[in-house]
Amino acid sequence: MFTRHVMSITFNEAASTWGLAMETKNLTSLEMIMCDETFSWNSINGASSSSKEETLNWVRNTDFKIGNYKTLYNGNGVICGTHSVFEPGKDETIVMCVIELSEDGTKVGKWSITRANIYQNTSQAHLGFFL
Repeated sequence: MFTRHVMSITFNEAASTWGLAMETKNLTSLEMIMCDETFSWNSINGASSSSKEETLNWVRNTDFKIGNYKTLYNGNGVICGTHSVFEPGKDETIVMCVIELSEDGTKVGKWSITRANIYQNTSQAHLGFFL
């Protein structure tokens, strides 16, 4: 019996797919990695949760850009990392993401974030708020 090994999505793949959707407004690839019924996007700072459709609407309408993806962990069922957020007229911020995957690891079920400022007007850049 032949069993096909399916590779789990990595943090870099998930974050860069999200970032490309924000930049191009083509949401097809992003939608494909989101679980249909169980997806949620959760902001720890804002104490809020958004459904798949609410999240896609936000991505479609935002003028934010993201980049500088850094993987912290790619594992069974969970991936995590950080990325920068570039918001017009504001200082760069950094986001920490913890992403729970579907059972087969190919889709995002729950994407939780916390966001912090990067203060650069001091002798050494540091995070203002993080976890």
